Amino acid sequence: MANNQNVILQSQLASVSSAVAFLASINLSIKKILLGEGIPRIEIACGGGCRQLQSGHVRHIIRDGRRLSERLTLVEGCQVRWTENH
Repeated sequence: MANNQNVILQSQLASVSSAVAFLASINLSIKKILLGEGIPRIEIACGGGCRQLQSGHVRHIIRDGRRLSERLTLVEGCQVRWTENH
């Protein structure tokens, strides 16, 4: 019998694999992938392909004196996040 945590991680890896393939197909670069608790999280570099993603949530932040927008969306069951400069 498989360990429950292993089953969860295998499922997350399958979702991440599909999401990464899609993101790569629209020329986006992956910066970080986090697995474990909750849904998988993928951080991407902002690029032209981001216009093809529908942002589900926007949070305005200030980092190092610059105003930024942090955007989140779901792709293949994974939370995808990127930051845009203003």
